[in-house]
Amino acid sequence: AFTVQGDGRQSGDAMDDRLNHKLPDLILPDVEEVLKGTEMLETNLDRIKANAIAEGVMIGELRGKLEGKLEGKLEGKLEGEFTLLERQIVKRFGAVTEDIRLRLRTATADQLEVWAERILDACTLAELFSDH
Repeated sequence: AFTVQGDGRQSGDAMDDRLNHKLPDLILPDVEEVLKGTEMLETNLDRIKANAIAEGVMIGELRGKLEGKLEGKLEGKLEGEFTLLERQIVKRFGAVTEDIRLRLRTATADQLEVWAERILDACTLAELFSDH
């Protein structure tokens, strides 16, 4: 027995008979087996997605830690350069005013480096901080 669906396709035993006739060695799986296989695939896909998400989170955390360490090292380096230059200025020119301290604190690494070299030859603070 078979039924013809609204779109003209056959279903039921007649379709099985036609398939068996055209492909006699074809073994069709039971519908329940196909459904179990589909459920297993969905479960595996869900597991793969969960692992991918967890891996992405872990990568993000590692990236954040590395960026934090790098930022900390750079800040520490700038702080060290600032402190050393401030001590050199005190030794060479006397007490450091708040204006000079602020200028040192807001300087870039490149500026601090230029001033650290320039302090060896500068005769005045104006010469040290000049833009030449």
